[in-house]
Amino acid sequence: MNAAQPKPEPNAAETKRDAKAARPKHDLRNKTIFTLSITGLLAALVGACLFARERKAQPPVFKPVTNPYGSAIYANGIIESDQSSGENINIYPEVSGPITKVLVREGQQVSAGTPLFTIDDSVQRPTTEQLRSQSEASLALLEELKAQPRKETLAIALAQVGLAEANLKAARDQYDKDRASYDFDPKSISKNALDTAQDAVSQAAAALDVAQKQYELTKAGAWSYDIDNQERQYQALKQAYQAANALLVKYSVKAPVDGIVLAVNAAAGSYVSSQGAYDPYTELLGPLVIMGPRQDYLAVRCYVDEILVSRLPSPPHIRAQMSIRGSYTNQVPLEFVRVQPYVSPKIGVATANLFPSFSLNGAYGAASMGSFSVLSAASGRFWSLGPSASIPVFQGTTFWYGRRAAIDAYQQSQAVYRQTVLGAFEQVADALKALEHDAEALQAQVEARRAAREALDLVQVNYRAGLAAYLDVLTADVQFHQATIAYLQAVAQRHQDTVALFVALGGGWWNEQHPRGKGEAP
Repeated sequence: MNAAQPKPEPNAAETKRDAKAARPKHDLRNKTIFTLSITGLLAALVGACLFARERKAQPPVFKPVTNPYGSAIYANGIIESDQSSGENINIYPEVSGPITKVLVREGQQVSAGTPLFTIDDSVQRPTTEQLRSQSEASLALLEELKAQPRKETLAIALAQVGLAEANLKAARDQYDKDRASYDFDPKSISKNALDTAQDAVSQAAAALDVAQKQYELTKAGAWSYDIDNQERQYQALKQAYQAANALLVKYSVKAPVDGIVLAVNAAAGSYVSSQGAYDPYTELLGPLVIMGPRQDYLAVRCYVDEILVSRLPSPPHIRAQMSIRGSYTNQVPLEFVRVQPYVSPKIGVATANLFPSFSLNGAYGAASMGSFSVLSAASGRFWSLGPSASIPVFQGTTFWYGRRAAIDAYQQSQAVYRQTVLGAFEQVADALKALEHDAEALQAQVEARRAAREALDLVQVNYRAGLAAYLDVLTADVQFHQATIAYLQAVAQRHQDTVALFVALGGGWWNEQHPRGKGEAP
């Protein structure tokens, strides 16, 4: 078992030595802090001197627009054609496809009918050429039927009649000889040979009758039913070609009136539709070409804020000058024409915040310590009345720009609403126009199907009479079925466009409950 050893007590000399060693460290730390403070103070003084210097402003990149008048009102505006309505001519294509060529430039004067741009017609053009060839072939066949009979064919039929007459005369002569020999001596010729000669006479007479009828048929020419059938087929193919050619013409968009091109919003290779070209900046569909009438002046529509309207001088004293944004050299003097009010509702809340608000507060009541003595204790009644007012002293600028933001938000909403309404009307108009074209195409297909049906009936009648081959019947049947397929396709297209019209109109109006009048059928 080990005994605990006592700890040695520190010596006084060692304690003094440690205190002397710690004191220099403390002095060094104080000196460091003092040095850093002095350095920071000097840096602050130097920075204050540097930043307090007034630096010369850099010259602007371009000279800004200056006010040429003593007092003026600044306003933003747009350049448009000078018309009584103040609207431009927006041009949209009627067909869809990529643009192949842009034939005009902005600022170019064009006449009515001048091509503006062309759309790819690589599919429509061969279809039109095919229908044209079919129409020309049908016309050639119709003219061939009307030109019958040919002189050569008629001469052959007449020669066949002469040959039949000669054969009949030879057969009769042979029969007369055999008959005379039989009458003179019955044993000189057999009864069978005499009957054969008599049958040859009958056959020659029948052949002569067939040759004469064939000559009359050839001389009469083509059957009127065949001519009528072929003429109907030609008319159907001609109408189909005209419709395809009319659609082909729409792939070249032309100027509707004489005027000047104000803007071209499409380039070669971009895809367009009947709703226009897509603008990636506005993310909306717009017209491909904007035109204005040919004139010496353009109109500038300026939007003046309603607060500044009171500062406008009288119309005879209004002078104005226009400069393009970012340009100071091109300044164009303007001539005042008219003031067109643009009425919009007040931005009430934002406008009211600009003005002081006053209120009058009051209170009246009764109080009591008891439960049922409130109405009887006159001493417990109290009332208060005092006005209050608030003035936008420190937030005036905030409220001002808040009002401007409210006005801009309203204008943006109005523009979006207008674009939406115009888009809806445009969709309905396109659907109605498509239904109109579908009705015309369907009527043409009905006529073509009826003509093919009549042609098939006529060919079947000819086949039963032995005047047509079965191949002609099959050809007419194939044409009838093709006409039926085209008719069904036209009906399907009309149904599709009808559905598109219902979608554009929104649908659902048939579910509305309308009050029924007296005597009105349910």
